[in-house]
Amino acid sequence: MKVVQSLVPESKWKIKCPYDMDPEFIVVHNTANDATAANEIAYMIRNDSKVSFHYAIDDHEVVQGVLLNRNAWHAGDGGSGKGNRKGIAVEICYSKSGGPKFEAAEKLAAEFIASILKERNWDISKVTKHQDYSKKYCPHRTLDLGWQRFLDMVSNELAALSGTPIMGKTEVTAEQMKAYLLMNNPNPKLNMDLLEWCKIWIEEAEVEGVNAGPAFCQMCHEIGFLKYGGQVLPEQNNYGGIGATNNSAVGKGAWFDTPRIGVRASIQHLKAYGSKDSLKNECVDPRFKLVKRGCALNFEDLSGKWAWPGYDKAKYKSLNAAKISEDTYGHRIIMNYKDIMSWNDELLMELKSKKISEMEAMLLKMLEILKSI
Repeated sequence: MKVVQSLVPESKWKIKCPYDMDPEFIVVHNTANDATAANEIAYMIRNDSKVSFHYAIDDHEVVQGVLLNRNAWHAGDGGSGKGNRKGIAVEICYSKSGGPKFEAAEKLAAEFIASILKERNWDISKVTKHQDYSKKYCPHRTLDLGWQRFLDMVSNELAALSGTPIMGKTEVTAEQMKAYLLMNNPNPKLNMDLLEWCKIWIEEAEVEGVNAGPAFCQMCHEIGFLKYGGQVLPEQNNYGGIGATNNSAVGKGAWFDTPRIGVRASIQHLKAYGSKDSLKNECVDPRFKLVKRGCALNFEDLSGKWAWPGYDKAKYKSLNAAKISEDTYGHRIIMNYKDIMSWNDELLMELKSKKISEMEAMLLKMLEILKSI
């Protein structure tokens, strides 16, 4: 994210930012006026009061006024207060009048704060508010609208930076899904037309706002590209292994009447992990209410949650070690997703125009993959 610098000159450091600082957290403020970010910073620099802050953010840009290795006077907790001496001050503009410009500024602030968290390997607990240090009701408009709401905005932005969000726009086509599945299993155990079934994944995912591509790839991982052979039977229409635990008997997991309802249950179960929003369709997932809502915003975060333990304990001492190596349940889903995305529509149309059979297409694709290794 581009940041415009308009820094306090060194000649004013004694007033505005006299101490070295190693930041430990972020402190969110609202400006309580309707000036732009550039004007906020310019006013802060030219006056001789001790009030200062690191960043101001309006509806279109982030402007930095103080270097991050210098403190700023913003938290109201005194010369040795933790807020003033250890906090990165972020001022969100247009809070006096609110409305669309403030909403846009707050959204940009959430994106920017998430980028700081990502860069410093901080979690959401590092996002604090002015009120935490001096009891002042600030950031006033953000507090009026809901502090947890804003933290959720930051969390969602951080998730987008840190992995592949469960919630999001579908980018794969049903044809890509079909081709990828057939490449891995030419004889899928399915009691309906494969292409129509792939279309159901996209339809059900779009209703709930889930990204259908990785959701489909999770199914491929769970039941072996419709080969089955594990704890779930084909007639269960249970494509996510819902209710089938590591030690459960074959067929003991959830059963669904039709393939569409089975797909819907998988999508709803993913939404339980990836969002706190309500379902659009009637709930058919029997384990939906057992999930802590929004506890895994990315597919990579499903390791140790949807799937336990979510990594190979013979290879890694901990889930975190497996995550560092990108070798977990969630990462394997995304590896499949990257593969399926390589089956672009242009390639599929070319194969169709040449009247190449699906089996021949699969062999060509396998040769293409081998050449790239």
